[in-house]
Amino acid sequence: MQSCTDADGKPWSCGICATRELRNCIRGREVTCEEKALDRYKRMLAICELPDGSDINAWMVR
Repeated sequence: MQSCTDADGKPWSCGICATRELRNCIRGREVTCEEKALDRYKRMLAICELPDGSDINAWMVR
């Protein structure tokens, strides 16, 4: 479980929050991902979209 600190240095469960927000964004819709490359650890890097063309990667960064 990922933990972060807020501006006051207090810990909060940012991983749980991020997971909840992503689930709310997807809301059970189908997600399609297109593999683009592998990183230096050989993990797949992909662009993922919702059926309406929304870029999930960009949404997560925002």
